[in-house]
Amino acid sequence: MTLSPEGSDSLASTVQDAGFKIYFGNCDRLRGLYSVRRHILAVIDQFQPDITHSHGVRPDIINAFVNNKTVTFSTIHNSLNGVYKLKYGKLTGEMMDILQLAAIKRIRYPVACAKTLAEELKSNYGINTAIVSNGIDLSVFNGTSTKTKKELLIELNLPDASLVFVTSGALTAWKDPFLIMNAFTASAIGKKAVLVICGDGPLREACQKQVAGNPRIYFTGNVCNIKSYLMAADYFISASKIEGLPNAVLEAMACYLPVILSDIPAHREILAYDYRAGILFDQAHSENLIRTLDNLDFITSDTGLYARKVIKNHFSKEIMTGKYAALYEMACSQSDRERGLWPKA
Repeated sequence: MTLSPEGSDSLASTVQDAGFKIYFGNCDRLRGLYSVRRHILAVIDQFQPDITHSHGVRPDIINAFVNNKTVTFSTIHNSLNGVYKLKYGKLTGEMMDILQLAAIKRIRYPVACAKTLAEELKSNYGINTAIVSNGIDLSVFNGTSTKTKKELLIELNLPDASLVFVTSGALTAWKDPFLIMNAFTASAIGKKAVLVICGDGPLREACQKQVAGNPRIYFTGNVCNIKSYLMAADYFISASKIEGLPNAVLEAMACYLPVILSDIPAHREILAYDYRAGILFDQAHSENLIRTLDNLDFITSDTGLYARKVIKNHFSKEIMTGKYAALYEMACSQSDRERGLWPKA
């Protein structure tokens, strides 16, 4: 069930081709939420599912009102203390935090996508959650290509540089693309390497304006072939200020890319499985990333192998779906009195 119209990168047809029915909504953000809630509740009454599982603020708000009709789950993907403020401004962001927190407290089974996020929810709000880490499709992000790096660079209209850095994701304040651009421009390696910025967002125009004339920084906008860019690159960079558990980083590591990551809880959680898979830098000042870029001696021929191994052993889609299946079975087998009581953290 969707709330808003699908974008150009929708996977709806893939889901439908697999034999599943989708109920499409036409809700414009928070406006119209009441009417779409009534529609969804009517569909639930008709369909009578065993479980409703929501992702995000608006779905969580609606899911909170079906608690007496189905077993309700919610996966929390972001911190409730920062992302929305950075994305929508202080007032709107705080309102969204409050609304989602209230909704999550009414949902029987909240699930955090990362250990660090579960710890935050417990310590800040007293919410016990299960933990199911995001999972990557290793058959798609398999680190193999029928084309050489040089052929991929030509196909992607990128120069045949000795080193290629790539970053992907929304161009927003919490992703801090300016830090990456500034450090790359000021570094010695930035004089001979290439930086590819995949993604779009409210900061794109400002980003392009700031580095206008730099022939070594490329903006792609949103792409549907991110694997090609990862396979053409030598390193992946993320300077995020806050994350739940970033799929962009996991996808890069699945493609054998060493990762250069800001020192935040979500990134530490990933590299804690094997710190040989990448490096953390203190994002408080751009000088820290500059030094990291100009001192990549930690990279060995095995670094990418360690990165891939972390994903295969801890962040595959098979591991993720297996954990969700176990939680669903547990929840549906519990009595009404037991439901909604995760083991105490």
